[in-house]
Amino acid sequence: MWKKADQERKRVTRNILPSTTDPEAGYMNRPGKVKGFHYLSHTSIDCEHGIITDIHVTPGNVLDWQPYVERLKTQERKLGFKIKKAGADKGYDYAEVHFGLEKLAIEGYISPYERATSFQTTKTKEFLYDEINDCTAVASNWIPIVKQSMPAIIGHN
Repeated sequence: MWKKADQERKRVTRNILPSTTDPEAGYMNRPGKVKGFHYLSHTSIDCEHGIITDIHVTPGNVLDWQPYVERLKTQERKLGFKIKKAGADKGYDYAEVHFGLEKLAIEGYISPYERATSFQTTKTKEFLYDEINDCTAVASNWIPIVKQSMPAIIGHN
């Protein structure tokens, strides 16, 4: 099962259909997106100060999550501060990203991606927000899962 998922990830980033006019562009074929040769810009921001801290361009066939951890390392090195917290959407919910954040001692806030699995999982709609305790909980047992309020997504010293 895991081997197949790894193969699918690797398959997506191969340059199967090279561009004859721009060989560095990557062919993007994603649901809800225009098919064709594209580039993607991966942007990081410091929410506390409202500034862009990094923009990284990749071919369109590179998945959003793939350069994520390396870009965080680059920002720490180039900007000279320690990133404490980082947030991302469900497109970044991959083991490699969670592992990378853990290795960098960065607290990650990533929306879970609902994948088909062979075991029962909790669906996003089963989570409820508890305003009194400022946390998200699973509706069936009301055990707090995640504290909601945080001063910024990316914090630094």
